[in-house]
Amino acid sequence: MDNLVSVSLRERGGRFHAVFYDPDRGQKWRTLRTSDRREANKRIRIAEDLVSRGDFDPWESPIPDRYATLRGAADLYLAEREKGQLSRNTIRSDRSALGGLCSHMGPAAKVRAVTSDRVKLYFRELIDDECADSTLRTYHTRFKHFFEWCRRERLVRRNPLDGVPRPAVSDALPRFLSHAEFDALVGAVYSDAEAKARGVVDGERSKHTSLHDGDIVWLAEVFFVAVETGLRRGELCAMEWSWVDMASRSIWVPANRRTYSDKDSFGPKSRRSRRVPFGAGSGTEAVLQRLHDETGGKSGPVFVGQRGGPLDGDYVSKRFKEYAGQAGLSEDYVFHTLRHTCASWLVMAGRHLVEVKEILGHASIDTTVRWYAHLDPTRLNAAADATFGRNGDRLRQARCGGR
Repeated sequence: MDNLVSVSLRERGGRFHAVFYDPDRGQKWRTLRTSDRREANKRIRIAEDLVSRGDFDPWESPIPDRYATLRGAADLYLAEREKGQLSRNTIRSDRSALGGLCSHMGPAAKVRAVTSDRVKLYFRELIDDECADSTLRTYHTRFKHFFEWCRRERLVRRNPLDGVPRPAVSDALPRFLSHAEFDALVGAVYSDAEAKARGVVDGERSKHTSLHDGDIVWLAEVFFVAVETGLRRGELCAMEWSWVDMASRSIWVPANRRTYSDKDSFGPKSRRSRRVPFGAGSGTEAVLQRLHDETGGKSGPVFVGQRGGPLDGDYVSKRFKEYAGQAGLSEDYVFHTLRHTCASWLVMAGRHLVEVKEILGHASIDTTVRWYAHLDPTRLNAAADATFGRNGDRLRQARCGGR
């Protein structure tokens, strides 16, 4: 480094800066674009090296670094996101969305090269590839958050997503299983369990008969609990015995986010704890009672995976798709469909939407109404009958009395 130029690390407004000093040119502050001291020390060493080689003049331009590229900025953004209280699914979604944009723009693309028109072009390509509306909306949200972070870090002057309208919400209502379809789903599990117990796999006798009924039937039990409680996949896999109260027949879902495996974590979207009841004589009560009797129900996960820890959510989803296919169900059905099925069955059985909201843990009743109110038109008729049902008699009596 030039002997006449010195550099020091300073913090101002929660962000770190490199302060360069030259006896002839005075002092010059340059942002290091980070609030992390360790990262700031790495960047200031890079700046010192660039100055010493004559590749950088602090008085002429900002500190150049690898984060000026789109991929580099995305790496830094994801690293900072991983330090926050975010689920691993959210981080994976961020990584997937930004990875696709980086591939579209090219490996050496600069952050400032991403314009509203380029993002619109990328969205058009996704639409041509028959990307789902929900995925497009998720990508829009991920990109908007990322470029807002870039704007705060002064990597871009404006957020390019400000000029890209968010894809419209689909009018499609959530799909749910009929009782016959659910019976077919669990029937496929039982049939597979029986076949494996006999050593028959895919219609042919297998040389290996190590699998027995219990190795597969537990999936049917998971499906029963999911459809009767409306628990999300992460909540179901993370469920511990400390949440379960057999006496009051309820499951207490905590509000705080927690990790339940080496790659999964969960936290209610509403960030509120909730009590989820299960009925007397229900499949959920039978499953939990059996597991409670076997394990003592003192601690640890309710549903135990193959390695003794909590269930793997991706594995459960994969097996659901397999058995849904064997049962001849729609390819659109996913494990989350069981949650929609729970809500739909409750509404069709006459339960109030507020009760359904509390069981599912929706943050707003608007969500419950938008997705499930159409399933109970008789409730609207009953409300009209109770409020205005006698007005017809009053009018008829008034007309008769006036004659």
